[in-house]
Amino acid sequence: MVEVVLTADDLRLADEMNHLYGAKAKEDLSDNEVEFLRLFMVKNRSEACVRKLKLLIKLYRQEKRFLTAKGKTENMLKRERSGF
Repeated sequence: MVEVVLTADDLRLADEMNHLYGAKAKEDLSDNEVEFLRLFMVKNRSEACVRKLKLLIKLYRQEKRFLTAKGKTENMLKRERSGF
């Protein structure tokens, strides 16, 4: 069985998520954000913990891609409406 580890890219995104979620008010955090912060603070992570972290990081990565694509689409629509 292959050991599950966090890659350098995972760790970079996890650090970004930690800063983003850590700056939010506790009442404004979603369940996934609370779970990420809880798991990220664990020092000796089990394989199950690492798998959950990787899943939450994957969701964050997909959300970033979606928001980027949405922003590009909105900008294209604005340019088309204004006639360049």
